[in-house]
Amino acid sequence: MVDEKKNELYITAEMPGVEKEDIEVSATENEVLIKAGHGERKYNKTVKTPGEVEPDSATAKYNNGVLEVTLRLKTFMKPEGKSVKVE
Repeated sequence: MVDEKKNELYITAEMPGVEKEDIEVSATENEVLIKAGHGERKYNKTVKTPGEVEPDSATAKYNNGVLEVTLRLKTFMKPEGKSVKVE
């Protein structure tokens, strides 16, 4: 999800049964890699960002099986699409 007012990208991943210490998050300007777990509970997901982000701005919080990653967008993301005149 993109917060246009704050110019931030939010990524939420549900990862029940994983310990916080087992989670690895890495970010580039165009994608975020989330790896976690061992045994039967393994997660490995690459998320493409809708625009370039600032990897150094990344923060991550894990609570009750839910990982929340926040990144600042490099450029303001304007909504895609064409404006339609209402008559």
